[in-house]
Amino acid sequence: MKKGVVIEVNERYVTLLTPDGQFLKTENVGGTYELGEEMAFFPSAEMSRVERKSNRAFWKTWKMRASVAIAFVLLLFFTVPNFYQQDVYAYMTIDINPSFELELDEELHVLKIEPLNDEAHSVLLRIENWKDQPIKEVTNQIIAETEAAGYLQNEQEIFISTVVADVEDATEEAIEEELEEMKEELTEKDIVVTTVQSDIETRKKAKEEGVSTGHYLREKMEKDAAKQTETPSVEQKQKVDQQSSNDKETTENMKNDTAPNDKKVEAEQKQVEKQQQKEEKKEQKEAKKIEKEEQKQAKKEEKELEKQLKEEQKERQKQIKEQLKEEKKRLQEEWKEKKKELKFEHLENKNQLEQLEKEWERVKGHSYEDLYQFISNYSFD
Repeated sequence: MKKGVVIEVNERYVTLLTPDGQFLKTENVGGTYELGEEMAFFPSAEMSRVERKSNRAFWKTWKMRASVAIAFVLLLFFTVPNFYQQDVYAYMTIDINPSFELELDEELHVLKIEPLNDEAHSVLLRIENWKDQPIKEVTNQIIAETEAAGYLQNEQEIFISTVVADVEDATEEAIEEELEEMKEELTEKDIVVTTVQSDIETRKKAKEEGVSTGHYLREKMEKDAAKQTETPSVEQKQKVDQQSSNDKETTENMKNDTAPNDKKVEAEQKQVEKQQQKEEKKEQKEAKKIEKEEQKQAKKEEKELEKQLKEEQKERQKQIKEQLKEEKKRLQEEWKEKKKELKFEHLENKNQLEQLEKEWERVKGHSYEDLYQFISNYSFD
């Protein structure tokens, strides 16, 4: 696998410029590609080319110019900050069998879907255009395709678990609201949904066992329930009865020893405690309100900054695209002039020149990489 910067996209291929100056192609699998985006890829198989000997002077001149152009493009791409790096704010697992884990960003849009078993792999192949889509839309797609594949039966439970990566962020509250809305909509369709929240430590344990967070939690809940419903032994029952008898005797003794004045004092103490609790609740409510407003303001400022950074990145990508377009146009014009010179300098190679012109007509409308390869590989001795 290699890394490179996207410089051209067509129906069949995506052309990328690697850090070592190579122009490589990978198959266009129907994803969303942005000019200037850095991505990992597998290079496609090398295309066969007709080998030609090069005219040394001509080859050196064009190679030098192309090298300068490549260096310029590299400088532009690798000095542009990577503002599109997205952090994972939350994880959500969907267990139906198939089982999936979704990685979510701050806006609760899906960054990645990881199928956790073979059934999930087959269902995921049916789902298109899920990247950067809202969690609700993607979840509905997964459920619909799972049902279409015959994995979801009537009254079968869907178990959804969530793990918030950064509990200090407002994402936890937002994902709770989103899950509640999804649960209501699915319940209206007679789909049984259970939702549960977990933490990073539990997710780590589930990963170690090779299961989803939801599957891990459901098994744990079933084990805990089984322990609680176990019939107590005779010895345990005797201890419980003895403790109950002792508690009852202690209560009766306390009632007999309590004087009327003590009841009055106790009532006053309860009143004071009640008032203190009321004031504490009021203070907690005010503090929570202030904290919520501060979080809201911070999130607003962060969104504005992100919007500004995205606009700057978009403008830079536009400039790079225009520069590539101009460079390609310049190469075409210079080739026309060079072709005129070749007609006079190599009249004895007329047939070879005609063949070269046909080859030029084939590649001149192609990518910058094809033009560069043509200049490098075709000339005369």
